[in-house]
Amino acid sequence: MNKIINAFIIVLTLFVVYIVCLLVYPYKVHELDTIEVLTPVVKAGGMLIVHTEGERFTDMPCAVSTQLINDSIILLPDTVSSHGKGKINVDWPVRVPKYAECGEYRLIFTLTFKVNPIRTITKRYETEIFKVIK
Repeated sequence: MNKIINAFIIVLTLFVVYIVCLLVYPYKVHELDTIEVLTPVVKAGGMLIVHTEGERFTDMPCAVSTQLINDSIILLPDTVSSHGKGKINVDWPVRVPKYAECGEYRLIFTLTFKVNPIRTITKRYETEIFKVIK
C-alpha cells in the first residue's frame, strides 16, 4: 500500500512540475525592431501602409487584432498571421474605414500566440501618429 501511495505522490509531483514549466517557461515568440508608418496622411477608406522589421522565433500561427485609436477606438477585423520563423521585413496594408473621422490616429496591433495548451503570449505594438483626412 505504501508503494502505491509513494508512486502516486511521485506522479503527482512530476505532473505539478510539468504544469509549472508550461506556465513559466520564457518563450520568445516575436520581436519588432522597427514600426514605421509609410503613409503619414491617409484618406478615410484608403490604405495605411505600415513597415515592420524584426524577427519571429516560432512557426506557430498567431491571431492579429488591430485598432485605430484617437478620441475613439475603431476595431478592425481580426486576422491570422502564419508568417514563418525568421526575419521579418514587411509592408503591411491596413484599410482605414470610410467612417473614420478626420484627425490624428495611432494604430495598435496585438499578436496573440497560443504556445501550449494552457498558455498564451500577447505582444502589443503601436505606430507613430498619422493623419486621416476626408
